[in-house]
Amino acid sequence: MTLAIPKNDRRILRTRKMLWEALIALIQDKDYSEITIQDIADRANVNRVTFYLHYRDKQDFLVQSMDVIFNDLISKITPLTGENFRTDIPPEGMTLVYQYIADNAKLYRIVLGDKGLPFLVNRFRKYLTDLTIQRFQMLATEENKERISLEVVAHYVAGSIIGLITWWLENDMPISPQDFAHQTLLLTSYGTYWAAGINPPKDMSQESVERP
Repeated sequence: MTLAIPKNDRRILRTRKMLWEALIALIQDKDYSEITIQDIADRANVNRVTFYLHYRDKQDFLVQSMDVIFNDLISKITPLTGENFRTDIPPEGMTLVYQYIADNAKLYRIVLGDKGLPFLVNRFRKYLTDLTIQRFQMLATEENKERISLEVVAHYVAGSIIGLITWWLENDMPISPQDFAHQTLLLTSYGTYWAAGINPPKDMSQESVERP
């Protein structure tokens, strides 16, 4: 069991930062499964006991650290309303998120890359799914009628965004964070057929398609 310690203590924050940076450095050369707590402590130049003052084990370390990062990302997104929802410019919050990912590209390449960490990707997906549902619910009115289950839509959006971010990082971010945010917004707002320049079949207009 980890010791209860003040989360805003500067010494605590500094130690946790050192441990996190040590893991990021180690994972460049070794698979996550091969890295031990002793490796992390040695790289951070702290005692192994120090690690256990903060975390139960390696997975707890990763989960707590990534939760801080995910919450920081979500805090950068402005709540969506009918008044500020527009598609002609990328929302500032989404651009900030992509800029944050670009600034921490090494970390996200590790999480989403070939040596990725599935349980963290799943956690990231859950954050995105919950955020998508929340944002759609903010826009919903009494006149809205779901054509597809909102939960299905949210998982589709979350999975797509993770795939897009993975592609973006693997290709050295060929699109600026602002343009990438705008393209993501257009895709999620109008759909893949619209983005590819393909019109829906004449007998499959939005008005005629009923939810299964």
